[in-house]
Amino acid sequence: MAAAPDPYVLIAGRLLVGIGIGIASVTAPVYIAEASPSEIRGGLVSTNVLMITGGQFLSYLINLAFTQVPGTWRWMLGVSGLPAIIQFLFMLFLPESPRWLFMKNRKNEAVDVLSKIYDFARLEDEVDFLTAQSEEDRQKRHDISFWDVFRVKELRLAFIAGAGLLAFQQFAGINTVMYYSPTIVQMAGFYSNEMALFLSLVVAAMNAGGTVLGIYLIDYAGRKKLALSSLAGVIASLVILAVSFFNQSHESTTGIYGWLAVAGLALYIGCFSPGWGLYHGL
Repeated sequence: MAAAPDPYVLIAGRLLVGIGIGIASVTAPVYIAEASPSEIRGGLVSTNVLMITGGQFLSYLINLAFTQVPGTWRWMLGVSGLPAIIQFLFMLFLPESPRWLFMKNRKNEAVDVLSKIYDFARLEDEVDFLTAQSEEDRQKRHDISFWDVFRVKELRLAFIAGAGLLAFQQFAGINTVMYYSPTIVQMAGFYSNEMALFLSLVVAAMNAGGTVLGIYLIDYAGRKKLALSSLAGVIASLVILAVSFFNQSHESTTGIYGWLAVAGLALYIGCFSPGWGLYHGL
């Protein structure tokens, strides 16, 4: 993308990045859950979400520094490839998921991985648990077909709940808000690139802060209550954004509705990240 000679190559690069992010969104939380001790499993999966939102904040901070550099967007995209390369190299040394190894009848390799996660006193219990679980999973795969997800009521309801949460999480516009917040800020009347990125930096900071708040609240308020309150705030903020942009379109300079749009943007992130944002990794 950084070396794209025309928009078509840039769009192709965006497509590849989107596929990569989609795969990582599914596999990373599962791998973390299967390769970590049970007592800290939930915290580590939630930390994965925090690292994503923290990385978005850091990216806006770095992009703000590139606003005065020739070829601004090329630098923004090119530099982000460096940590991806470093992560790729380090991931080559990560062990395979012990549960996956059990599923593939590679028990000795799985025990070797588990010995690095648990002490000797717990190792035998974990091996017995995964052995029983892999047998149960293997039996289920023989007894249940893909179409049973739609035919069996219990599976169908679970599928609708899980897939529905993720679908509506995306329909609520989080990707548009996070990826295009500088453009949204400029549409609100803040035409300076530096000001747009600075205000977007504030939004990204609220995203990271909201994730920390959500991790703290999720065990106290409960999943359902936190999700419902988060969704109510998202709806209110989208209404504010719609009203402010409709009125801002009739103004030639930044006015009260421009600032109201920025406030609506901040409210959206502040409400989304502690509740609906956590469903990305749970």
